[in-house]
Amino acid sequence: MIPTIDLHDITEEAFGTAIKYISYRPRTEQETRKRLLKRYANSTVEAAITKCYKNNLLDDQKFSEMWIESRTNSRPKSAYMIKRELIAKGVSKQIAEEVIQSVDDNENALSAADKKTRSISHLPKDQFIRKLMAHLLRKGFSRDIVRKTTNTAWANRNNRQSGLMD
Repeated sequence: MIPTIDLHDITEEAFGTAIKYISYRPRTEQETRKRLLKRYANSTVEAAITKCYKNNLLDDQKFSEMWIESRTNSRPKSAYMIKRELIAKGVSKQIAEEVIQSVDDNENALSAADKKTRSISHLPKDQFIRKLMAHLLRKGFSRDIVRKTTNTAWANRNNRQSGLMD
């Protein structure tokens, strides 16, 4: 006798897999769909995704806002780079453009510069400037912002060092 497979059971299993995947960290719909498609048929995945939405487990808008907050606090990047990351994760271009409006590139550049300055503050001015500029450019900041931020970071570094010597 061949055992019958209940479609409801498979959908519940796929939903359980989605919950487990989302529980590690928030995910986009595309990330979740891609993961589920490795194990389940398209119709099962669609049913599981729908159930995730009904249970408020997926929300690309909320995911994007959390991503920006995390990026701003831990590894600051330019709005452009954050937008690229969101789109790569499957967030729609419209949502990505909407949420990056809250990103302040000047503030993020200063934050990134402060973090980098800790490891390069011992360098002479020309090396300090070159390393910090390269670091900020890799994070997607514009040349104008990089130039202003680098000058500010150098001045802050000198102020800190002269404060330590007083």
